[in-house]
Amino acid sequence: MIVAIGAPAWTFARDVVISIQERELPDRITVDAGSKLVIVNEDEVFHSLFSDTTGHKFNMGTQLPGQTKSVALDTPGDLQVRCWIHPSIRMDVHVQDGTRDLTDGQP
Repeated sequence: MIVAIGAPAWTFARDVVISIQERELPDRITVDAGSKLVIVNEDEVFHSLFSDTTGHKFNMGTQLPGQTKSVALDTPGDLQVRCWIHPSIRMDVHVQDGTRDLTDGQP
């Protein structure tokens, strides 16, 4: 029998892969903090995704058709991903605390 006394909290981060198709992203996604948001441009046009949300700022730069880009989402909170080229493209992202307390025996 293994007993975890005072076991640390662990973060189980993963890649979250989202495709841009027909100039659309999902309306809203939820990811664990520490995850990597991977954007695959499956459109026939360029995109340039960014977030100017305080605490979650990033700029992926120009993304050519067929190109994949990624960004780490390390801090819990809410942000909005937008496209400089196509202002109608928006995706709300909720980054939840991704830690799991292993002291209860559940991963």
